[in-house]
Amino acid sequence: AVETCGYANSDILRAAVPFADLFLFDVKDTDCLRHKQYTGVSNESILNNLTLINSMKARIRFRCILVKGINTKDTHYAN
Repeated sequence: AVETCGYANSDILRAAVPFADLFLFDVKDTDCLRHKQYTGVSNESILNNLTLINSMKARIRFRCILVKGINTKDTHYAN
């Protein structure tokens, strides 16, 4: 299994797909502005990497750490 938040060079993830039975993919936030506010980086490359490994038919299990008042609001799940 590969445990990742997806913030990595896409070539590395692409190379890992054939060798991994499962990707444990941490999704902190799908909203770019909130993601940058709370993590310091954009989620654009993260979501692009997720799309990439999904297009390669990787088996993916999403994980999300819940932080009260930040990503437990209904608006978080609307994206």
